[in-house]
Amino acid sequence: MDIDKARPSPSRSALIWKFAKILLALVLIGFILSRTNLQELLSLREQLFFNWLWLYILLYLALTAFKAYQYGKILDEPIPYWRVVSIVVLQNGLSNIVANSAGIASYLVMFRGEEGVKVGRAAIVFIITKIGDLLAVWLAMLITGIMIWPQIEGLHEVVVALLVLIGIPLFGFLLAVFLRQRFVDFVRHIAERVHLTHLGWVKSGFQIMDELVVEDRSSIFHMTLRGLGLSAVYFLLTLAWSYSQLRFFSIVLPLAPFIFITGILQLVSIIPITILGGLGVVETSSLYLYPMFGVDPVNFAAALIGMRVLFYLINLLVLLYLPLYGILENRKRKD
Repeated sequence: MDIDKARPSPSRSALIWKFAKILLALVLIGFILSRTNLQELLSLREQLFFNWLWLYILLYLALTAFKAYQYGKILDEPIPYWRVVSIVVLQNGLSNIVANSAGIASYLVMFRGEEGVKVGRAAIVFIITKIGDLLAVWLAMLITGIMIWPQIEGLHEVVVALLVLIGIPLFGFLLAVFLRQRFVDFVRHIAERVHLTHLGWVKSGFQIMDELVVEDRSSIFHMTLRGLGLSAVYFLLTLAWSYSQLRFFSIVLPLAPFIFITGILQLVSIIPITILGGLGVVETSSLYLYPMFGVDPVNFAAALIGMRVLFYLINLLVLLYLPLYGILENRKRKD
């Protein structure tokens, strides 16, 4: 079969939506640029602590390596670890430089097309991983939000809404794991009653849930528990990496507000309106949140531009792993 002919072309509405996301990113990053000036951007280099840069790079590499370990342990398939690393590198590169949807698609395609893993099983591993990541963020926001509640008076409604909106899918997933087919049938019945079953994302959701209930109960429990534990470690690494980025740009913040803001930014980065790794959306959210805890907004706007450039550079650096891996694999085959 000709792959190009089999692949559906993007609809007009999808192209319009993609253009709207790009336009939003450009408008928001333009807003960030308007909050700083050339002098602040040039003086930024005098505020850099390069000892923290090396830690930033090492921690990003550690995050990539650990995500591959996380996928491998949950998937539990005889796939070489360094091959899984290459899948994660491509997924992260596409998610952070293009769009989240491109990263997810590459993850499913590479596991299915090159490693022979069933799409359903690969999707379950991805969902379990993301559920674990969301649970870690949810708990961090809940605990630190309580600790700094008087300082975030203007965010009370937003924080409560986020905790509820995140808590619902988390609770629903746990119900699907424990109740299995009964829960899926109940949700499908509700979806049919409100006429949602024709929607594409609803159909995809039911396909994943059907794959979930087909899996052996003990296997799903084991995968879920392992995924939750590994996600907790991954979130701690993410906190350390984010903190090293702030310190590289001479930004200091107390621990509780830092964890709280990092959790919110983790959620912002996966909102469907983002593209190019959350360009503009993450920066605008940061410019609103950090000054609430004493960070100078003018200096911070310049630092945000530097952080975005650094973020793209580290992703491009990690992508060099792919040709290196290909060269080593070719030599191994020849030997």
